[in-house]
Order: sequence, then structure tokens, then C-alpha cells
Amino acid sequence: MQTFKVKCYNAGVWDGKEPRDVQGDNEQDAAERICGAKLTDGGKPGQYRAEVWLPSKPGAKKCFYVPISN
Repeated sequence: MQTFKVKCYNAGVWDGKEPRDVQGDNEQDAAERICGAKLTDGGKPGQYRAEVWLPSKPGAKKCFYVPISN
């Protein structure tokens, strides 16, 4: 597992907390551990839930979204 930084959002609005360190198998796993729900790598601004990056690569952020429920 690697340690990632995770910055959380609620419906596209930053939650106001500093990025958290979390271990995960990959970026999505780390985001889901912090957010406590399944996430997807595509979505709309109102579904925006997390930014994840390796501490050694702060410019390489991946974004995750709450999936659209049917």
C-alpha cells in the first residue's frame, strides 16, 4: 500500500479540512477509505467528492465523484 493525500468535497464544495494522509492500494481506494462510499473517476461538478495525490507528486491529482444512482 502507498500513502496518499486526500482532500474531500461535498457536492463540489471543499469540506474545509486539510488533506488527510491515508494508505490505499491506489488513488480510488484511498478516496473511498476517507469518503466511506464507492466513487467513480468521472462525473459532474455537483458530484465532485475527492482529490487524491501522492505526496511526492502534488501536481498529479486524480478526481473522484459520487456515482449517479439510477
